[in-house]
Amino acid sequence: MLQGGCMKVVKAITELRFSGTLKLLKPFEELYVAITGEEPKDKLQPTPALGLQVKEKRLRIGVEAKRCWVDLEEIPNPGYCVQIITSIFKKIDDLIGIPLLARVGVRSMRIEPSEEEFRELVARYKRIMLGTSELFERAVDLGVVLNLTDDDRKVTLITGPMELTQLKRDFLLFEPVGLPNTFIFADMDYATTSETKYSPKFLSDFITRGLSYAEEQSEKVLSTLRS
Repeated sequence: MLQGGCMKVVKAITELRFSGTLKLLKPFEELYVAITGEEPKDKLQPTPALGLQVKEKRLRIGVEAKRCWVDLEEIPNPGYCVQIITSIFKKIDDLIGIPLLARVGVRSMRIEPSEEEFRELVARYKRIMLGTSELFERAVDLGVVLNLTDDDRKVTLITGPMELTQLKRDFLLFEPVGLPNTFIFADMDYATTSETKYSPKFLSDFITRGLSYAEEQSEKVLSTLRS
């Protein structure tokens, strides 16, 4: 039996892909200090690709020649997610300068706890979403992929039953706390389809809409599976 309420967001990744090539002229130490608020313990040299992981904040940041991204876990609410991610990209823009964007995407992963065992969830997906056939009946696991649109935004939704061991192995960077062993999983990528100029307001609005749309569609998934 599926539990009620909104699906819990366990991970959100926002990626900016550049139309041109980013020239990383600022030293890594400046970005490290701006994000963590402290001096690096060891001398860090500038590099064409910058990577930073902050375990205490459950996040990872990457800055490369053609893209930059923020990966955030343990998200208490959408507002927290938007605030943390947009503030990091603003720091990157202030220090390095974000060029014209070829693509902006926000990918969010949600789970809904289930009292059913994994094989029972697989059976539920088969019965409600796939129907009956010899091929489907033989499947021991599955995932459903939906391609959607939201105005001019491209959306890909992947959903299926999952166990905590797979979530940790395939998706999470940090050890989770208090997550169930079995759940419905929904992974949505929400992206632009044309070039866009970066601004903090644009990015904040985009992430907010991406998370909101993902929540709307995940609730439709749950509603369907409860039928």
